[in-house]
Amino acid sequence: MLEALLERLKSFYVLLFGLAILMGCVVRATPGHYAGGNPHEGMKAGYDVSWPNCGATPPKDSSWGVVGITGGISLRPNLCAVKQARWFKTYTLYANTGYPGATPRVLALRSPKKCQAQDARCLAYNYGYAEGVYAVSLAARQGLHSSLWWLDVEIDNSWDDDPLTNRASIQGSLDAVRHETLVAQVGVYSYPGQWDLITGKWRPRFPAWAATGTTTVQTARDFCAQPSFTAGPLWLGQYTQGLDRDLPCPPAPKPTHS
Repeated sequence: MLEALLERLKSFYVLLFGLAILMGCVVRATPGHYAGGNPHEGMKAGYDVSWPNCGATPPKDSSWGVVGITGGISLRPNLCAVKQARWFKTYTLYANTGYPGATPRVLALRSPKKCQAQDARCLAYNYGYAEGVYAVSLAARQGLHSSLWWLDVEIDNSWDDDPLTNRASIQGSLDAVRHETLVAQVGVYSYPGQWDLITGKWRPRFPAWAATGTTTVQTARDFCAQPSFTAGPLWLGQYTQGLDRDLPCPPAPKPTHS
């Protein structure tokens, strides 16, 4: 009797152990988990699209793309994101960012930090966090998931005069995306000069996607050979030929030791 009970308990614990392993695999396979480097390394140039391209013809070479989930500003949807994601065999997502200052909407935010009305950087962090939550939730409601998210940082959006306040807002967005996606990798898209103006030459070592503002792939190659504006790995160089194109940068050479 006792031996039979022990045998049943043993079988029960084996079953629990197996379920624990299975659940661990499920968690690691959940959309949004990320544990690697540049996912486009070694690929040919892809595309990035968003709300201005809703009426565009899908590219013939549709191996991969980056799709904007927001519509030019941070809390507005790109209404054709789902359609655009279907253009590509694989895709990642990007979201607009910005900080409008201590507006009533910002002052009403009470999480994740408890901010005093005069604490601009705390308020900016909460606003950035709300932007990140909005973007990930917007994507998830439409069945869109990505293990790599890009934060679009440009002067076309509203920003504070204080670079440290802007940094707090960007950090809030980054933290929110990581939290909401089970620790996805997060990088930054920007024109290097605009990034320096907005953030005061912040070098947080995030993966970088550099806008070149040109139409030539050679310029993108040249950007790939330069240090990135975040001091982190430079993964993509953007140029424009009809649609925006994105050249994967080769990995930076490892330092040699004599």
